[in-house]
Amino acid sequence: MRVTAIALVTAFTLLASASATMAQECRESMGEGTGSSRDTAMRIAFGSALRAIDERVWATWNASGQRVGEAPGYAVRKLTSNCSAGGAGQICRISVTLCRN
Repeated sequence: MRVTAIALVTAFTLLASASATMAQECRESMGEGTGSSRDTAMRIAFGSALRAIDERVWATWNASGQRVGEAPGYAVRKLTSNCSAGGAGQICRISVTLCRN
């Protein structure tokens, strides 16, 4: 009886965990930006990645002066970037996964 109860609790915990993960909508996006500095290019690249997913979130992010790695209403995951000299100074490419909160 005790083993059955433990098995049921374990199964319920795994099911609840899987449901929470599935309920959270995640999307991958990429962006590219050119600027006179690395910070400017990163901000433009992140903004373009946000805009590709949700223009309203991008507008809020842009207007409120939030930083790279922040997105209102989303959890930012797997943010990677690559910057190099070029264009008007720096070119940055960002890849990010955004999951709705």
